[in-house]
Amino acid sequence: MYNFDKVAKFQNSLKWHVNDSELPMTLGDMDFEVAPEIITELHKRIENKNFGYEYIPYEYYVSVAKWYKEMHNCTLDISWMSFSQGVVATLSAIITNLMNEDSVITVLTPGFDKFKKVGEGKQKVLVSELIYDKEKRNYDINWLDLEDKLKKTNLFVLCNPHSPVGKIWSQKDLEKILKLSLKYDFKIFSDEIHGEITFDKKYTPLFSLDEKLLKNTIIAVSPSKAFNIAGIQTATIITPNKELKEKVDNAIKSFHLNEANSLAVPATIAAYTEGKDWLEELKDYLRENRNFIERFLEHNVPDVKPSLNEASYFLWLDISSLNVDAQELMEFIRKKTGLILIAGDKFDGNGKQFLRMNIATSTDLIEDALRRLQRAIVLFKRKDDDLMNLILNK
Repeated sequence: MYNFDKVAKFQNSLKWHVNDSELPMTLGDMDFEVAPEIITELHKRIENKNFGYEYIPYEYYVSVAKWYKEMHNCTLDISWMSFSQGVVATLSAIITNLMNEDSVITVLTPGFDKFKKVGEGKQKVLVSELIYDKEKRNYDINWLDLEDKLKKTNLFVLCNPHSPVGKIWSQKDLEKILKLSLKYDFKIFSDEIHGEITFDKKYTPLFSLDEKLLKNTIIAVSPSKAFNIAGIQTATIITPNKELKEKVDNAIKSFHLNEANSLAVPATIAAYTEGKDWLEELKDYLRENRNFIERFLEHNVPDVKPSLNEASYFLWLDISSLNVDAQELMEFIRKKTGLILIAGDKFDGNGKQFLRMNIATSTDLIEDALRRLQRAIVLFKRKDDDLMNLILNK
């Protein structure tokens, strides 16, 4: 029903601001047209021909609650919700208003780099590195290390599911984190914007767990990733604790993030009330892209091994067998073939051994990217062989 084979490059696209011969598979948005159901509602809003100040209607919050009931079988209390223009901006507002210069923030790595950058203004940031199992191609939390750091923590920034590695945290994992937050009395900010793009497992919204465990939690959700509307700037912040919610709302207002632009509300309502069919077809298309890439790499580029992808449209590619830092290999691939990937260095942890590939594009461009990657790896290995021969023949 929907056409995901068409690449919808748009004016001033940050991702596509490259040379004509280059192929970017980089930033966290998709190359697909937005769901027509959303476009229809945006057209209606534009036809109104007035873009003055707006309030957030009750219908907005109802649409969010209904979505989580239908898609995730959980009840979301409307009184817990607040509108905000974005997840990272909200995190920044919370750190500025709820933390002080002596506060400690803890993050998991490899992880979304902006979490660490936002916290590095005045606060101390602690890093707990995830454990990677090469055989299972999967990450897990180093619980001993994490708990040791959470004892000293004021704010723990969680990504659920975890980006960029595509890990879905189990209910057991999440409950353990929540219990630690009560034990050591730290706040949790959980970014859950990747929760709608999952494949073989379903993610557990943090707010769906026992309310008694949610005293210190702030959860951020948004249709921005799943429905490709990041530029519209819309997010819902969920804070079950009434006293904490008042502080969060004040933080949001202090950054003027509670003021919606004219397209944010209709886009969000349309996504949550009419976007289910489009999203299901999108996930099928992304799953086919993922499976095709995994088969191609296994048979043609065995030195590059994707980690287990449970969520999001990023593939996390293990290049450790090539004995090269990701930044160096990324630059080599771009120079030799024009394919642009993201070096995992920026995500810390063991990211130096990984490249990130955005697979939310047409199958034709996926095939093009894989041919370029195959050629680049052949050239890279030949370069290393030539260097070794030169050394041996001296």
